Amino acid sequence: MLDTRKAYAFDFDSNLVFTQDTIFLSKRDWTSWQETEVSQKEFDQLTVDGKTWKRLNDDYEASLKNFLSPGKYKKALTDAIADKKTWPSRLSFLEANETASPLAIITARGQSPQELKESHEYIIHHVFSQAQRDKLVKSIQKRLGGALPEDKAIQLYLDNNLYLPVQSKEFFKQSNTTIDIPVTIRKHIGLEMFVAHVASVFRRYYWEKFVNDPQFSVWFSDDNIENVESMADFIQSDLRLKYPHVKFLVYNTSDAKNVKKVRFK
Repeated sequence: MLDTRKAYAFDFDSNLVFTQDTIFLSKRDWTSWQETEVSQKEFDQLTVDGKTWKRLNDDYEASLKNFLSPGKYKKALTDAIADKKTWPSRLSFLEANETASPLAIITARGQSPQELKESHEYIIHHVFSQAQRDKLVKSIQKRLGGALPEDKAIQLYLDNNLYLPVQSKEFFKQSNTTIDIPVTIRKHIGLEMFVAHVASVFRRYYWEKFVNDPQFSVWFSDDNIENVESMADFIQSDLRLKYPHVKFLVYNTSDAKNVKKVRFK
């Protein structure tokens, strides 16, 4: 039986894969500012407010040059996969793909959505086994009916997903936001965009059945505790009221060996 009405939203770094990319900041040293390179995990613990820490040269692109340079995202992904560290959300990611369930990558990276999409395609073709790809193809065929060759089925699945790098120029334009809006809030916006997107995908999958019964679930996972708590509060106070037919599940993957499900009131 095909697992039907689930959708998955994933943070990327330290949730799907562990990468070594670093961020450049300026740190106040008495009367001057010193360029400092920090890891993603270190950055998550800092307050970049211009008092002790600020963006390098007050320019977010300069701070994220390791993330934004052409091809850097795919290289980081390739290196992370080769490192063979456990992905905290690996099983959920595999399940989403094998059942052709809509998924989103909602990440603080600044690459283009197209580069995230191409990287997902890379995982499907170079990390998944043939048996796992076969499951994806069969699932998309069952959802849409008719036989499709593997390459077209995979492309159709990728087209049904949403790739939201919330530091990208494309996201700022799409969501009418700016760099001044905190990443946590931009991730809220990204998740709400994904919920609306999933509804349109499921209408194509199920037609009248979905119109008559629009129930589905959305899973969100992130390794950053602040993002997890902020997203849970946003779902509790906003999304559950706007979308009473959607069941939301949030997972804290800050400890890869002890993933925790957030309990709503």
